[in-house]
Amino acid sequence: MLAILKGSYTGNKKLVFDNPYSSTVKYFKDLAKINTLPSKGVYTLNSNADVIKYVAEHKDYIGVIGLNWYLQAGKKGDSDYPKVKLIGVKNVKGGKGDDAFYKPTQDNLISGIYPFLRNVYIINCEGKDGVGTGFANWLASPRGQLIILKSGLGPHKLISRDFNLKNSN
Repeated sequence: MLAILKGSYTGNKKLVFDNPYSSTVKYFKDLAKINTLPSKGVYTLNSNADVIKYVAEHKDYIGVIGLNWYLQAGKKGDSDYPKVKLIGVKNVKGGKGDDAFYKPTQDNLISGIYPFLRNVYIINCEGKDGVGTGFANWLASPRGQLIILKSGLGPHKLISRDFNLKNSN
């Protein structure tokens, strides 16, 4: 994938992103250490739904979108969703997850073995406790982490579920 982004790939696979100004494009440009996308082999569309549709119709294209967007398309019953497959990715030598190919599942995101992982940080610049602090606290709470889990992303903390089973004999 990095060879495609650097313009040195000679095969027939091509990459397609959601739009040229997305954070996903910026992340992969930073990862490949390039400033601009090559004129061949890398293309951008208008939305994540467009990427799913395009990849479903063109077999030599690899779509690059967030896992949560892919999962939302499946929940909405998008007709192109079953035609698109997730591919496994191997990390660079020496990195966590360099021993096998890993798909972007929640387990692999949480354990950190999927290599294309981005963390979200909450930076609070308020001088006192206010709305921002309250939101950050709520997001870190079990309820906020559950919403992140349900969206298909990997929460920072997995909430343990304790069951108290009683023998009623």
